[in-house]
Amino acid sequence: MSADAITRRRILREARLLDGDTVEIKKRRGDHNRMGFTYHLTFVRLYHRLPKMDPLERVDGIVRYVAAQLKLSEEHLDQYQQKRSTLLNH
Repeated sequence: MSADAITRRRILREARLLDGDTVEIKKRRGDHNRMGFTYHLTFVRLYHRLPKMDPLERVDGIVRYVAAQLKLSEEHLDQYQQKRSTLLNH
């Protein structure tokens, strides 16, 4: 299955955010870090691997889901991607 073939139904079934996740997400400073961390968390749960990093492997369905869950703009992932050291730490 290609990374682009992800559905909202599959995200909700396999990667929805749990209470413990929100505790970890809130520990991240800045909206862009919360967005990036949550994107990684969701991506790993769905694909059982980290996304490619240079450039960051983007799956639009995951980006939309994460932005909606965090009530943030999708553009925060772009800002996160520009912070290479943070990207590698997550």
